[in-house]
Amino acid sequence: MRDNRDDLLYTSSHGFKKGGIKILYLSLLLLFLVIFVSPAWGEDDVDLVCQKGVSGFRGATFPRGDILLKEGDTLEVYCRLDMAKAKPYNASFIQFRFTKTNISEGLMKTTVINETTALLRVERMNVSSPHLSCEIVPPGSRRIQVCQNEIDVGYPPLPVENFSCIAQDWRSLNCTWKKPYNPIPTSYSLQILQKGKSFNSIVSCPNATATPTSCVWGPRTEPFYRQNQNPLHFRINGTNVLNPKGSTWNFSIEHWSIVVPEAPSDLKIVHSLPDVATVWWAFKSFKDFVPGLVHQVTVCIQNASVACNVTKLNSYKGSGHLEHNISLDYAYVNYTIEIKMRSQRARDEASFWSKPGMIVVASSAKSPTAPPKVDVGSYESVPMNDKKRDILVYWEDVDPLFRNGPGFHYIHSVQEDEEKKEDIQPKETNRSYAKFSGLWLNKSYRFQIVSANDEGNSSASSVVFVPRIPKGFCKTVMDYASPKSPTAVSQLDFNNGSFIISWNPVNPVAVPIVSYTVFRCISTKPRPQQCQGLMKWDVVSADKQSKFYNNLPHNNMIYQFAVAANAENMSSGMAWASCTLIHGRVPDKLKKVEKILEAEKEIHIKWSLDCSYKPGVIEGYKISYCRVEDERNKTGRCIDNEKQEAVAGSEITTYHLKKLYPCATYMISVSIISANGESQKSEPIYATTKPSAPSYPPIVSEVTVTNTSATISIKPQFPLNGIIKEYRVKYKSLETGEATEKFYPVAHPSRSSGSSENSVRTDSCFDDGAVMKLTEVEVKNLLSNSNYSFTVAACTSKCSEDSTLAHFKTDVGYTDMTTFPDMHIDGDDIAVVWSVPSNIRGPITKFEILLKQNGKDDDIVSVPYDGNANASTYYHKMKFSCETSTNLTAQVRAVTVLESRGETLYGRWSSAGNFNCGGGASWIVWVGVVIGVIVLIGLIGITSTKLHQKFKYMKEGVDVTLPPGMAVQSLNGFSHNLPKRRRDSGGDTHSFGKENLNYQLQMTTTHHSDDPKDFTSLNESCLQQEVENEHLLTEKRLSECPTNPLLDDSLTTDDTEEDAFPIPISYSNLPAQDLFDDPGFGGSTSDNGSPVPFSNSPYPTTVSIGGGSSPSPPPPSRILNMGPNPNDRAPPSSNNNGSLSLPTNPVNSPYVKWTQVMPDQFMNGDGSISGGDHTHKAPYCQVGILLDSN
Repeated sequence: MRDNRDDLLYTSSHGFKKGGIKILYLSLLLLFLVIFVSPAWGEDDVDLVCQKGVSGFRGATFPRGDILLKEGDTLEVYCRLDMAKAKPYNASFIQFRFTKTNISEGLMKTTVINETTALLRVERMNVSSPHLSCEIVPPGSRRIQVCQNEIDVGYPPLPVENFSCIAQDWRSLNCTWKKPYNPIPTSYSLQILQKGKSFNSIVSCPNATATPTSCVWGPRTEPFYRQNQNPLHFRINGTNVLNPKGSTWNFSIEHWSIVVPEAPSDLKIVHSLPDVATVWWAFKSFKDFVPGLVHQVTVCIQNASVACNVTKLNSYKGSGHLEHNISLDYAYVNYTIEIKMRSQRARDEASFWSKPGMIVVASSAKSPTAPPKVDVGSYESVPMNDKKRDILVYWEDVDPLFRNGPGFHYIHSVQEDEEKKEDIQPKETNRSYAKFSGLWLNKSYRFQIVSANDEGNSSASSVVFVPRIPKGFCKTVMDYASPKSPTAVSQLDFNNGSFIISWNPVNPVAVPIVSYTVFRCISTKPRPQQCQGLMKWDVVSADKQSKFYNNLPHNNMIYQFAVAANAENMSSGMAWASCTLIHGRVPDKLKKVEKILEAEKEIHIKWSLDCSYKPGVIEGYKISYCRVEDERNKTGRCIDNEKQEAVAGSEITTYHLKKLYPCATYMISVSIISANGESQKSEPIYATTKPSAPSYPPIVSEVTVTNTSATISIKPQFPLNGIIKEYRVKYKSLETGEATEKFYPVAHPSRSSGSSENSVRTDSCFDDGAVMKLTEVEVKNLLSNSNYSFTVAACTSKCSEDSTLAHFKTDVGYTDMTTFPDMHIDGDDIAVVWSVPSNIRGPITKFEILLKQNGKDDDIVSVPYDGNANASTYYHKMKFSCETSTNLTAQVRAVTVLESRGETLYGRWSSAGNFNCGGGASWIVWVGVVIGVIVLIGLIGITSTKLHQKFKYMKEGVDVTLPPGMAVQSLNGFSHNLPKRRRDSGGDTHSFGKENLNYQLQMTTTHHSDDPKDFTSLNESCLQQEVENEHLLTEKRLSECPTNPLLDDSLTTDDTEEDAFPIPISYSNLPAQDLFDDPGFGGSTSDNGSPVPFSNSPYPTTVSIGGGSSPSPPPPSRILNMGPNPNDRAPPSSNNNGSLSLPTNPVNSPYVKWTQVMPDQFMNGDGSISGGDHTHKAPYCQVGILLDSN
């Protein structure tokens, strides 16, 4: 838009009056003749500059600059080229183009006037503001600018819009208007009519406050604002180039209707009571305002949803203040009092009201007026087990307006079976409920709730009764009066604040139902999240099975619904809606999907519905699954195409995914297929199939051999179906036929602590992203220069099939001799003969012979080998002087010389072959050997005879007993067969074992146990005897003791045997004290320092064998005292006080046979007993059997 057009060069003839039309036409004709007819018109005659100061143009347009037209006028524009700049182009290349506003090419007419000039003509231009460009357009090239113009097509001055005035504070007058749309720039000026006593005058807007769209008169402007003139008359004049003289419009306004008062001043509370306050305000500058004012008093309660109270008052001329009484209906709240004013003549619109004055009044606190509201069914009973339950009591939270004071809370009291219980307190409280935990199922409860604050409690209380839940048939009349809860409670959400809550009715036969209560709670999350918001409810009749809610507030709100069935005096309690259905939409996605089995190629899953859907709603399910990279990196990205499997029927809740890859992680989700479509997929679960054998055997890429080993390079083939744990190599020697199978573990970088270096979980499918490092295995200890066949298998939890049979041959190696050489005299020479090895591990170049005389190296002789495969022996003679008494030895080895490698391989020397040159004393050696053998045989015979006599004597004449003073105890009647009776050489029969046989038990060194609790069992184990491979005690034994010689069959003779007879055997436990009386062991010692058995040992210390009366104690020389040191085993001697002492060196004593048991902590690493000084106090067991004392 442009404001000044005084320098316009061209206007349409339609913009002038009829008197100037002829002059315009003559001027145009003259211009045409000068430009196009005069041959002298050239570059020197016309300034062909498009825009001064701007270069780059190739000519000029006429008229120059901006062109202004009236709607409907014809546009004509000439474009002339500056040939010096436009060559080689002429006017035939000129084109005109409009931008900003599209003008149809059919309305545009271009005429080439001459070589340099073209004319554009457009008839009946519409109102617009286009941009016109004259351009040279060469074929196939970019456009070249010649010149350009801005064009405005519009109207003569139009009337202004929205003219209005405001007299702000009755001190200034501000008038504003809006210019109408017109591409032609138009100017407007405002004048006001001022009436005087003698004449009226029209004055213009003060220059200081004038704008193109407003004007302000004030007390200090020239002219100034006249407050008491009414009405006000205005005149607006508009001018533009199409109407330079302009057009005028007149306006009249009622002055008092546009006055906007200032805000009330000096607001204050002049009087206050607990329930009334008086507010006072002033408006002094409007005391003389003729029409008077309207005052609006608005009283609101802060932070409350209660509607504000609005009161309107009138004041008239001569009044400069008002006061008003405010009712304080609510305690302990803040009242906001807002007062604003307007002229009584003004419209009741926001723009005519003054700014408000404001003051706040706080009401006094008092105790709560009422308790929270409850319903007969506003509770929920949640069983914990078959005896206890949780009870949640709900109420409608008291509105903040009725809390009446600070410190607002609820007080709960509980009666259990009508008995008040002070110790029952809520575990969890909220603004709408209290949770009591661990209450009895078989007891009733009465909950009483009152409102309280710092000023006191509410005078009334609310009561919720929860009946007991009886078990079995023990029911009273009151038990039968409690109805059952409604079932299949669901909510249908129309997604616009409307809901339908439905339920299955309760059977009224047992308990008549009088009503249902439908509860609703505003929550942040759906069930099963416990509702924390405001609780409200509605009661419906007993014949209803649904409740419709319409237009509940629903922006960013979630509703939870519950239903209770009510009898006459009690209720079932609340049953929450288990699911939410969106009307016309598919069900919510499943929330409970889990895996129940992972096999090698199968995954079993199950799911459950959150809702009880009506029949026909659920048609089936769709299982979607795909493989992902790793269960631990749950990115949700599939590595192959997603697969889907459909399941028909709403009753199906499990499914088996089959034909899966082993050791692969799958992302699985389930969606519901309903009559309205498919639900969203459930949140994915991840399941990994078990490892399996690799699908294909590995590839053997290379084999590198030495003379004793082969290194096999292995490349596994995918899919591996798990982590390669090891490689199995089967190889076979084609020469010996020996087959071997070995496993080579794979070393993984990721290993758990404490595991072996190469250990890998066999059920793992992951190695923490590490790639297996092992690609080679080394087979060792092979035969040199030998052919082998082999296969390789890769193993996870199972091994793959074997690879294709492959072969390799080990490198050349050294050859060992397998026999020792033979030596003999051949004339004057020594001949050495040896066998050629059958398995030659490399080409033998030569043999070497090492000769020794009397054990000293004499010489190494080299013998070339001709490689004769048919020769099994090799013969070599050497000149050698074989002197008398000379022992000559020879050893042979094979030598392989590898000239290509510059290496010589030496086999091991053979065993030595011996040759004695004869003479000397060699026969003496042979005689000595023979004599030695004869003497050895004689000694063995004599020793055997002595031992036989000794054992015979012990069997027939020695009484075996333990130290005296030990009472014989019964062994609970347990019996076992003792050795059979025998006959002596004279034929007399002797009953062996009828007399009582006692032996002492002490702990020693053959059985190991870490737990002292095992000592009783250890002592019992010492009683175990093997008789014909049977055991006397088996139930509590820890290990078998060596065979007791008293019960061993070896004590019988080859004489005629008779049947054995049963003899009872028993042991006894004595009071609990240490086994030995020894300072180190907690007891006492004998005179010689050896421990003496303590009579109060807690372990079995005496074993009795036999059924007769106890014999007299045997002489001391026949009794062995058994100490803890095994080196003390020898016949004892009697002291003066009757106690027994042990000999000093009984290690090889023939008098006793021992059975020993001892815990681990008393054993040294070499098997000896620790604590030789008896510093340890633990007992040990040693059974000694006296054989003979003579």
